[in-house]
Amino acid sequence: MVYMIDDSDDESYMTHLYFDRQQVGPTLKHFYDLSAFVDHVTESDEFDPIGSILVVDLNLRSRKGTDVIEEIRGEAWGVELVAGICSGSEDPADQRSAIAAGADFFVGKPLDRDMVSRICEIEPRLEASSDSDQPLTIDRLMEQQRG
Repeated sequence: MVYMIDDSDDESYMTHLYFDRQQVGPTLKHFYDLSAFVDHVTESDEFDPIGSILVVDLNLRSRKGTDVIEEIRGEAWGVELVAGICSGSEDPADQRSAIAAGADFFVGKPLDRDMVSRICEIEPRLEASSDSDQPLTIDRLMEQQRG
């Protein structure tokens, strides 16, 4: 499952469209803010932090994405969750602040097949299939499988 926190209707629409058209295998679930995501996490039996990726927009209207990452890392369920920032910014300072906040990755927009593959390249706990004519799949590597 790929979770996305982004308060833009356009980003939500485009990301869902990319996932569908580019055959990104994991299901995308969109939330407009952290509280809606936390409600889902705490009330849903389907949430699995080990089998999920969270992508947060850097510049939400109500707060910075880095603040969201810091708050998530303070939750018991947020420690093992692969979580990071997706932004149109290429400013190295934004990238450094995201990593300092506890982000596992910082990737550019749009969040499409290439960016999901990039997340898997950056994050050693993840591995993606690379066969372009099949849906992209993501596997979480267990500790003993990592280098």
